[in-house]
Amino acid sequence: LPEKFTIIPGKGLEATIEGAFVVVGHHRYLSTHEAVTGLTESMISSCQSLEDHGKTVIFICVDGIVEGMVGLSDSLKPESRRVVQFLRKEGHEVYMVTGDNRRAAAYIGAQLSIPFDNIFSEVLPSEKREKVMAVQARGLKVCFVGDGINDSPALSQADMGIALGAGTDVAVECADVVLVKNNIADVAVALDLSRCTFRRIKLNFMWTFMYNLLAIPLAAGVF
Repeated sequence: LPEKFTIIPGKGLEATIEGAFVVVGHHRYLSTHEAVTGLTESMISSCQSLEDHGKTVIFICVDGIVEGMVGLSDSLKPESRRVVQFLRKEGHEVYMVTGDNRRAAAYIGAQLSIPFDNIFSEVLPSEKREKVMAVQARGLKVCFVGDGINDSPALSQADMGIALGAGTDVAVECADVVLVKNNIADVAVALDLSRCTFRRIKLNFMWTFMYNLLAIPLAAGVF
């Protein structure tokens, strides 16, 4: 077990294990870390090559020396593409907010047909809410979909927050809508359901107005 352990949100972590000082994080963080001196140009070049293929690269350093790197990536769910296509067909702008590096974010965004200008990459956990506010400042209504504890401020800030049911308790608590089945495709279902409900409300208002328009004069003996 580590003797000391510190998390640097959105950047990496530091720990002391059996007397060795270990730093784990992405190369932008390590390149500015005073205790790390073994990060070479060839390593960064290899890192960028992995990032171009959608990987998030994590370096492992022990006592200032880079001992290895790991490329991590999330597999894209098939329903994600369908949801983005549905939203764009309905006339909605689709944005992606991620802490992943710019290259990996662009790779994933291209698979989802999200314009590069609509991709916010390398976003720290504390900055997601600011990105929502920036879009709102343009006069747009924002629906934010998330599942992690880092998404909670953004879910609260958005005009409508949607959390996946398997997400953290904090995210679920902050959201306006919870997708119980944990299926991102239900975002489209939720929007259709809300639109249908709103139409029904307007229809009920119309019938109530028409009924009162006729019934009140009749009750008053006008006719």
